Amino acid sequence: MRSKIVYIVCVLSVILAFSCKDKQEFKLKGSVENASGETLYLEHIGVSGVAVLDSVKLKDNGSFSFRQPRPEAPDFYRLKLKNQFINIAVDSTEIITVKADVSAGFAKNYMVEGSDNCTRLKELTLLQLQASDAYNRLLAEQRKKPLSAEDFQREVINVTGNYKQEAQKYILQDPRSSAAYFALFQQIDNMLIFDPYEKTDNKMYAVVATSWDVYHGNSVRSKHLHALTMQALKFLRQPQAESSYPGIEVREAISYFEIALPDVNGNIVKLSDVIGQGKVIMLDFSAYQSRFSPVHNMDLGEIYQKYQPKGLEIFQVSLDGDLNFWQNAAANIPWICVRDPENVYSRAAATYNVKELPATFLLNRKGEIVKRIESVQEMEAEVKKVL
Repeated sequence: MRSKIVYIVCVLSVILAFSCKDKQEFKLKGSVENASGETLYLEHIGVSGVAVLDSVKLKDNGSFSFRQPRPEAPDFYRLKLKNQFINIAVDSTEIITVKADVSAGFAKNYMVEGSDNCTRLKELTLLQLQASDAYNRLLAEQRKKPLSAEDFQREVINVTGNYKQEAQKYILQDPRSSAAYFALFQQIDNMLIFDPYEKTDNKMYAVVATSWDVYHGNSVRSKHLHALTMQALKFLRQPQAESSYPGIEVREAISYFEIALPDVNGNIVKLSDVIGQGKVIMLDFSAYQSRFSPVHNMDLGEIYQKYQPKGLEIFQVSLDGDLNFWQNAAANIPWICVRDPENVYSRAAATYNVKELPATFLLNRKGEIVKRIESVQEMEAEVKKVL
């Protein structure tokens, strides 16, 4: 009888062991002080959105505990209390402990143990919050005493510069890590701080994308990052792009994004209508009140005069804040010139990831963006290639 009992216990132990193995989990636990009666949410941060996984109503001691299936590849979660968040990175079956205090700042002054990646996420979040605060101060000053579009863009670059400088250390230290991926996708005012369509920033995307392809190649995040990096490389069309960024190939161009804005007479002009005429288009973002504008427009004028008869059109988007100034300055411009009344807050410019003026893109006769022109010196050569 005793031997039968021992046998049954052994069998149950084996079954339990396999059951636990099949149901591998990570655990997130801790406490939130001064939050009695509040609801704490655990959310999953997916590539396409955020989903609530679990929640708990905090008691007087503020303790909480969540369990979730371990992700197949590094993934991201967050603790949400009211409108504040603590970012969490999970690689495996780790046990992560978070201690926070609502009165001390839930999203900033918490402690995390059990995960080096979570510690790095906290450091990166604090850098992002500092940049965001500086940007909001800049917006407040802009409303009181408006800067020119050129000066505003320069200030925005200064604001984001410190974050980029520090975040690059996390990326280059371990590009396959959750922290490296997280660093790339931090935003200010719904815009990525690291711009995949900017040469220097794009190299950071390529470094992480290549590493994630090797170590996490089948994950949704790796495939998304690879696609984004490849699309940006198509956009930039840099020479020797394949050798500069191992593992990322450049193929066909990408299609334009629609722009429909008023010209000097108040008529709405659509970029798609011009593309429908089968012309090669230089899409130019500028501001007539900027110091660079006279020389820049002279350069455009020389190109336009020479190649307009061969099928070139210029579609220029002005971000000038002064309507009358722009109308007078653009009255005799021979190419298409429209103005975005949103000025430095232009959604059209944001769609094309324009962060500095002037910015010029070259579209072929199919409306595909084949080049972001970086200098006047390469402008004519690139136009001739597409024509």
